[in-house]
Amino acid sequence: MGFTCMVFTPLINEERRDWVGKCIAKIAVIIIFFLSSPLTAFAEDDSLPDEHTISDFLGKAQSYSLSCESRAAVDWATFWGFEITESEFLFSLPSSDNPDVGFVGNPNDPWGFTPPRSYGVHAEPVAALLRDYGLQAEAQRGLGWDDLRAEIAANRPVIVWIIGQMWSGQAREYTASDGQVVLVAPYEHTMTLYGYTPQSIKVLDAYSGRKQTYNLEVFLNSWSILGNMAVTGHGVTQEPATEIVPEEETYIVVQGDYLVLLAERFKTGWKTLVALNHLTYPYTLYPGQVLTLPSKSADDLSEPERTDQDDDHSGPPTDGSDLTQIAYTVKPGDHLSKVAYQLGLNWQQLAIYNNIPFPYIIYPGQILRWSDSVEPQVDLEKVQDSSTLDFKRMRWYYRHFSTIPNFSWIRVTWPF
Repeated sequence: MGFTCMVFTPLINEERRDWVGKCIAKIAVIIIFFLSSPLTAFAEDDSLPDEHTISDFLGKAQSYSLSCESRAAVDWATFWGFEITESEFLFSLPSSDNPDVGFVGNPNDPWGFTPPRSYGVHAEPVAALLRDYGLQAEAQRGLGWDDLRAEIAANRPVIVWIIGQMWSGQAREYTASDGQVVLVAPYEHTMTLYGYTPQSIKVLDAYSGRKQTYNLEVFLNSWSILGNMAVTGHGVTQEPATEIVPEEETYIVVQGDYLVLLAERFKTGWKTLVALNHLTYPYTLYPGQVLTLPSKSADDLSEPERTDQDDDHSGPPTDGSDLTQIAYTVKPGDHLSKVAYQLGLNWQQLAIYNNIPFPYIIYPGQILRWSDSVEPQVDLEKVQDSSTLDFKRMRWYYRHFSTIPNFSWIRVTWPF
């Protein structure tokens, strides 16, 4: 019996040594892997600055229970010099039970539900409407942390879709009436990212209109619930005039200016301003833009060349007839603010001149006119006072008129 023990004891010890050796080798591999990996769960681009803040980004608190996306969008647009009201933007969004297509529900309903109950809207319709207003906006999915850092480092704020106040959450699949399967989550919310450090991010919360700072990993977790959804982009940049005449004066555009108004103020034709400043259709002006004013002989400048693209619009005339007259034929998808923006006008003035009453419905084929030489005989206060009507009345108009044949493209603008 003692011999047997002497034979097998060394064998047992040998197997044990082999097992311990294998364990040590595995542990060594794991340690080497972690030592060679980043300490955080995401890789960072070393070419980007460690931290950056867009200091001049500002915003306001949302006006409706579910209007965070519209509030964030108009704050983002304001940063790029585009003045849009929250209510105007909100009620210009298409309506749908699919948040990837349009706004779901009533913006005054309680927060925290998912479709088909009142919910809000995702990035695609928001970016599309921002493009209608003339901004370069793109809906994004699946972005990474370095993508956000690159945008902020380039001084471009980013609208991000998160959960609540950077909460964790769980998304679920929802099948909309159009058959599309959409990822939705309770307490979907938007904030605008405007700064970051190695450990934190800086956002403007559409709910409160206040700037807040959150831990980076907390943000990344909340942002990931809806698939790292965002709206990125920038405003429209225009190349400066290439020809400058020393005797000519200049004018810096301020909020509320538009081409016809400036032409009247400086006693010239709007075409002269277009040609002198190399403006292109739709002749958009933005605050801070420097315009060259004509000298006494500049009114004889040749007219800007008309392109094939211009033929698709009936904006300011370029045929040398009456320079103060504008006629625009409404097309499917148009709404009053969009047309006014394209023509360089104020939507209220356009509504007054064409006697368009609340709820400011326009329809394909309708001709909108404008002349800077005739004062409209309509009370501006009547147009402005109509904005006090509540949301239910506005929705009633929308739903009522949307049932009329050939009115499927109606878009309603709520003025404030």
